[in-house]
Amino acid sequence: MTRGDVTVHTRRARRRRVILALCLGAVGAGLLVYIFVFSRHGYLRRRKLERENAQLNGELAALRRENAALRAELSRLDDPAAVEKLAREQLGLVRKGDTVYRFVETGTAAAKRPDP
Repeated sequence: MTRGDVTVHTRRARRRRVILALCLGAVGAGLLVYIFVFSRHGYLRRRKLERENAQLNGELAALRRENAALRAELSRLDDPAAVEKLAREQLGLVRKGDTVYRFVETGTAAAKRPDP
């Protein structure tokens, strides 16, 4: 072999190694992007979980406020006067000896209203 053949062969071999290294680097970079962005523990999944966490924290805060309001109402019902007021307003109950007044509609409004 002549000296010119050796240099051409070495250049081709070097070029192949460079191309192979670039290809392996590109594949490695692609794999890293996949792992850090698209995998089960990647960036996109983390963002989705953070949004879901924020939504659930909002729901939790609303439920805690509702729970506090219900506890306050429950503590108010320990008072017999509050229980009586609630029974009169919501259930229409009356105490013995109370006078009950009922108002009956007359005229056209009563004629249009169906009988219960």
